[in-house]
Amino acid sequence: MRPRPFLLVFLVLCFALPLFGADGVDSTRVLRREDLSSDLTELLSLAGKAERDNNLALADSLLSRLLAEAPAYAEGYGFLAGIRIAQRKWPEAIALCERVVALERDGDNLLNLAYCDWQWGLLHPDSTAVLQQALDLVHEAEILGGGAQALRRAYMQADLEYRLGYYDELRKTVRELLALAPDESSVHYFSMIVAIHDEDWPRAEAELQSAVRLGFDPQTAEEVERDVIQGPLAMRRYGMIARWIVGAWAAGFVIFFLAGQILSARTLRFLASAGR
Repeated sequence: MRPRPFLLVFLVLCFALPLFGADGVDSTRVLRREDLSSDLTELLSLAGKAERDNNLALADSLLSRLLAEAPAYAEGYGFLAGIRIAQRKWPEAIALCERVVALERDGDNLLNLAYCDWQWGLLHPDSTAVLQQALDLVHEAEILGGGAQALRRAYMQADLEYRLGYYDELRKTVRELLALAPDESSVHYFSMIVAIHDEDWPRAEAELQSAVRLGFDPQTAEEVERDVIQGPLAMRRYGMIARWIVGAWAAGFVIFFLAGQILSARTLRFLASAGR
């Protein structure tokens, strides 16, 4: 039996039209800027100008209008997420980054979502699950390839591993950071954290000094050195001095004992010869 015409129209309305945005653009295909109409491109330019002028409310409104017309424009959601981040609207920014990932799951977009989760987790210290989710996204981004964002990914990974207490993983990430950016102060600060965890106090002090030399805040460094490093380092140094004193005393005792033995032998030989 051939399908009736009205049934074909019904199927088109139910299944075909939802694949298109309000402007008739195929929303199953990720749109690029060059795919936008001239009116939408103008909206995007105005939103960019508003953002540069720090008029975040206007930029937010313009981008929302744009995305209502072109719901498959992934970069637009990322742009709007940046505006919401600037407005400290983290849950909304996370939702927008999730929309971008749903449209195009690549390393860069995963890192953007991980960044939002990471920052939201920092605002809620009890949100271990959120930080773990951010770290999982960072790992997936590393697998997919973060392009030019390798350094950004490694920074996020190091901070998340530190906050979650994954020090074995952190050691590997710090080595990667030292290879990627040996002249960045924050890299040496992370290296100092690993050294403190390992109770390698001389290395911790050296890494902190390297961080300060490369621009790390001297006041914060002074507090860290005073409150975290100097106590154990002083104990280590006192321990070395004590071991040196004990060692010197022991060496002196041995020398004294040997000298006594030699003198005793000479005395016995003298008495023996004198009695002849």
